[in-house]
Amino acid sequence: MRSILIALLFVSGVFVAPALAQPDMFDDDRRPRGGDPAMMRQRIEDLRKLKLMDILALQGDQVEKFFAAYNPQQKATLEAKDAMDAASRAVWEATERKAPAAELDQLLFKLQSSVTALQRAVEARQEAVRKVLSTEQYARYVVFEVRFRDELDKMIIKRMRDGGRDGGRGRDRKRD
Repeated sequence: MRSILIALLFVSGVFVAPALAQPDMFDDDRRPRGGDPAMMRQRIEDLRKLKLMDILALQGDQVEKFFAAYNPQQKATLEAKDAMDAASRAVWEATERKAPAAELDQLLFKLQSSVTALQRAVEARQEAVRKVLSTEQYARYVVFEVRFRDELDKMIIKRMRDGGRDGGRGRDRKRD
């Protein structure tokens, strides 16, 4: 039980750390390549769900029960993360324009509140899926959530290293 609680703390940290290192925090000219951010987020969520079904070995009606519990909680988690990101940007922008301390205090309070709201959303998601998974499945789920962002980063780096979507194969075809 104690290790599960520790893992839950790590899971909540998965969402907090990226918000503190937003790309636009340091360089307003950098924008994600590859198109619409909403479309990219949807593709990531689709990948997340496919991986979850595989890792958890969901069978039959368990797939439906899991996603009935997971989807609304994941939506709430993503909304809470968006709110935290917006609050983080507001604090950063205020520091950039040298806002007075009173304004910064207000913005920091909003940011801290949004971090707490995100943590609560993550905990609610954990509780909801725990009810429909076996202990082993739940353990796999918690580890998956902790590692998903790192695995996603590795996939992106590999794709970039391999030359894009075709894995670098397109460059070699002309040689044949």
